Amino acid sequence: MRTFTPIAVAAFALLTSAGAHAQMVVFDNSGGEFDWEALYPNDGLPGHHLNITMGTNQDGVSPDHGILYVDDSPVTSSTPGYISLWRGDMSVRFAAGGYENWPAWNDEYQVNFATAFNAGDEVGASAEFQNSADLYIYFWDDQAPDAWFGNLTPPTSNVFVGIELTLDTGVHFGWIEFEPVYFGAGFFGGWTPESWGYQSTPGAAAIVPAPGAAIIGCAVLAGLRRRR
Repeated sequence: MRTFTPIAVAAFALLTSAGAHAQMVVFDNSGGEFDWEALYPNDGLPGHHLNITMGTNQDGVSPDHGILYVDDSPVTSSTPGYISLWRGDMSVRFAAGGYENWPAWNDEYQVNFATAFNAGDEVGASAEFQNSADLYIYFWDDQAPDAWFGNLTPPTSNVFVGIELTLDTGVHFGWIEFEPVYFGAGFFGGWTPESWGYQSTPGAAAIVPAPGAAIIGCAVLAGLRRRR
């Protein structure tokens, strides 16, 4: 577990790609200060919203740019369940590949898998963005296998979701870092946010760091500022 108490609220990190400097605003949640509770549509239970422009001290009340983490259990044994990100308006959109049939042979259900970004990837205008993104699809029975980001291989490390964020200053790009959560006997249980960040310059691509790398960079820079 990574803990950097000097940056529990906010910090800035300089990330570099192709020789161009990108100013990123990054927030660390590796200590789990912000508990992102899912919205359960079938039970009518409200969830918390995540605003990636705010730190871990946010209360989860629906803000202007709040993102919902939705856990929609299957209604029947023949319908899929979804773990998804959702935003009702266009102020936040998610990098996703567009709707496809899942399973491939069944055109009754269409899912919108999030794009999984790797270290060094750019989240920018060239990506395809939607106002929802599915992180995990599952069934009660064995009519189809579970899927993570459209891939049948379970995640073994943290993944990043790309974000398009419209602020008063224009369109900004960012990401959310997710850690997969497992319960006993390797049962996948969902996702928890490790960090999130966005590019402070409108229109500039956000560079995806290695898991934990942006947070370490923030801690170093914060320490330098305190000593001056």
